[in-house]
Amino acid sequence: MESTGGSINSIILLRILLIAACILSGLLTGSDTERYIVQLPAWHHLDVRIWGEFSRHADLENGLFLYPFEAIGNFAFLPGSSILVFVNKEKLQRAAIPVYASAVLSIIGLILTFFAAPVMLSVRGIGNDIITLQHAFNKFYYWSFFRGIAQVLSFCICVWAIGKAFQ
Repeated sequence: MESTGGSINSIILLRILLIAACILSGLLTGSDTERYIVQLPAWHHLDVRIWGEFSRHADLENGLFLYPFEAIGNFAFLPGSSILVFVNKEKLQRAAIPVYASAVLSIIGLILTFFAAPVMLSVRGIGNDIITLQHAFNKFYYWSFFRGIAQVLSFCICVWAIGKAFQ
């Protein structure tokens, strides 16, 4: 009996962790997708100083709290799910591949953030120098592109993991 209760508890905990991770990574994926499909093409038609001013008010004010919360929260839940699956191999084996893959992609997304974030943070002190702002814009979107791919894939695979956890 104890083994069955432990099995049920580990499955319920895995489902909770994955749902939380999916919610946060879904928010992040939505932000990434909107940024690349809607915002980036528009920024290419505007003066880069407008992007700098916008970023100072968006990314470096409310975004300074929201984006890290989404990325770090997602990161916390997925490795936690991976550990749970690893410890309970027999009971949770069906979810192992998507849980591990989603966690790895989440970690990659977070690592790539360490390349993009300092660029965005530098925008605060750049001023309105067009050349420096253009360099920051290009570098930020370069790293954000790869980060976004990792985060979007992590979300998609996290949805797959939830499906496996509910089988």
